[in-house]
Amino acid sequence: YKITDESVVTTFAGSGSEGTVDGTGTGASFWYPTQIEMGSDGNLYVVNKGDKWVIRKITPEAVVTTVNTFDANGVYGLKIDSNGNFWISDKGNSNIIKANSSGQTILTIGSGRRGSDDGNFDVATFYDPSGIKLINDTTLYVIEARYSVSWIRKIVIDNTAPTVSSVSSDSSDGTYGIGHIIPIAVTFSEAVTVTGTPQLTLETGSTDAVVDYTSGSGGT
Repeated sequence: YKITDESVVTTFAGSGSEGTVDGTGTGASFWYPTQIEMGSDGNLYVVNKGDKWVIRKITPEAVVTTVNTFDANGVYGLKIDSNGNFWISDKGNSNIIKANSSGQTILTIGSGRRGSDDGNFDVATFYDPSGIKLINDTTLYVIEARYSVSWIRKIVIDNTAPTVSSVSSDSSDGTYGIGHIIPIAVTFSEAVTVTGTPQLTLETGSTDAVVDYTSGSGGT
């Protein structure tokens, strides 16, 4: 619904029937919407349930489109940072999800196990996280509740990307044959978490070589 300054209530978007159909105004449908948040782009964003949990965008003209679907088990908190990223509390899976502006998950905070353990993003535990509050893109507060006990947890967001401190190899300069393995170590300014298979381009003459990351620990 839309409520004016004069307290006039009108239907802004939604047919009143359950569904996840995109459309304009009453031509769209929602199923169990739980959270709504205004983005810096002037659009409203709604989390609702379907076959999976869905982020929907509503423009000022009441045009409803689906941003993305994602695996979650009860979303009861939604915030949007200045870069358009979504921060979502996944109550049933005891996680906090960060998704980009396209709705794709780029970070999961929490081990997925219920608890109240502090720690880095991959080892900390949450117990049914619900409401969240984002402050200046640097701090996220999370409300949790377990029976008659409640917590407010604080997540410090590091927005400074690590930088490469050095690139080195135990192999000396020279000419090597095809199939020869040359170990290369890339050291970063802080500990990093590697996902996927990063690649490094080597200057090897007229045709550069591309090598895959194999292993490492900490900042190396």
